[in-house]
Amino acid sequence: MKICLLNVKYSNNLGDGIIAECLESELTKAIPDSEVFSIDVGGREFYGDFGLTSAKGKGSLLRSVAKWGFDQLPENFKSILAIQISKYAMKNKMRPKWRKELEKSDVIVVGGGHLFGDDQLYFPLRLNAAACELADLGKPVAIYAVGVAKKLSDTAIKLFSVLTKNKKLFFVGVRDKESQDHWNGHFERKVDVMTRDPGLLAYSVYEDQIKEHKKIQTQKIIGINIMHDRAIVKYSESRHEITPNEDLLYDVGIALAGKGHQIVYFTNGATEDEVVKDKINARIQTNASKHNEAISFVDRLMTPTELAIQISKIDVLVAHRLHANIVAYSMKIPHVGLGWDAKMDSFFKSVDRYNFFLPSEGVTSQQIVEKTLETMVQGIDETVHAKVISEARQDLEYLARAINTQRH
Repeated sequence: MKICLLNVKYSNNLGDGIIAECLESELTKAIPDSEVFSIDVGGREFYGDFGLTSAKGKGSLLRSVAKWGFDQLPENFKSILAIQISKYAMKNKMRPKWRKELEKSDVIVVGGGHLFGDDQLYFPLRLNAAACELADLGKPVAIYAVGVAKKLSDTAIKLFSVLTKNKKLFFVGVRDKESQDHWNGHFERKVDVMTRDPGLLAYSVYEDQIKEHKKIQTQKIIGINIMHDRAIVKYSESRHEITPNEDLLYDVGIALAGKGHQIVYFTNGATEDEVVKDKINARIQTNASKHNEAISFVDRLMTPTELAIQISKIDVLVAHRLHANIVAYSMKIPHVGLGWDAKMDSFFKSVDRYNFFLPSEGVTSQQIVEKTLETMVQGIDETVHAKVISEARQDLEYLARAINTQRH
């Protein structure tokens, strides 16, 4: 059986790659005679398929220059242009290309990740393009472990409806209660079940590679995972109360180093996050502090495996990025979540760690430091962890059984 996943596997935010690789790996185990592969609906074809850092030749340079020019445009023009570019790409490039792969597939699974959102119609246009091909081909399709935004435009709902109204849609699973409520409010076809995020199975998927890179340092390492302020400002209702991440995470690192801890800064790979990391690094280098030797920076990570290995090397995590927190939890690494979106809120509640979640509005470096030291001592509740991981595996097996019912 050939199973095609529709996702954003090759996003430069490696959390999306973690989701895709975990789902590929665990579905293959659950359906032994299957071949599972992904189509990245963003149009990427390999890890590092973005900008200059991919070092893949002239095409990458041209894309990087185009991206730089795009970012200089006013927001309203940027949105209009992005939508027109997406429409053109879907019609003339992606649909013909995807159709060849979809024709050879027996079942299609959309997910996981926050695919049902409405930022410049990015996902509505892409999933609509794929859904139109699926409807034409008459292929059975499932939706698994997706996040769903509270607000969707009428245009987005109309575009998504080609998928949600597909008569061959045999399974709908969303990753949290908020997404379930949002989905049921948007679409006629209701959610079948809530399904845990596949990233919770990261330790199982990357266990062999992690063991090969097992850290030998005995001193505890605190990892600070950096995210650009852009997303926080975009989603927050109290923008004036948000301390810029460059300042906030710089202060957290200095304070924890001052308490005798080793600090390592890293990102999930997103370009904008790397910019903030470099700014913090520059400030550390120019700050003649006696604690500088206790602070290090990880070069840009390029694959999900590299991200998983990096997280496995730390003892405590501080992070805005959802899948940095999810992977840490999978590995029983205590973590402090810094809020910016409802999906972060939902995850910490779902694993009974809301005490270690700090909203973005008004948070101080001192609060983050205190929570980091507290969770370092308390650790991860073994009983809750075992239950959560078991649920993630059961959910995936549930999907596998549903897929098996589609055999001809």
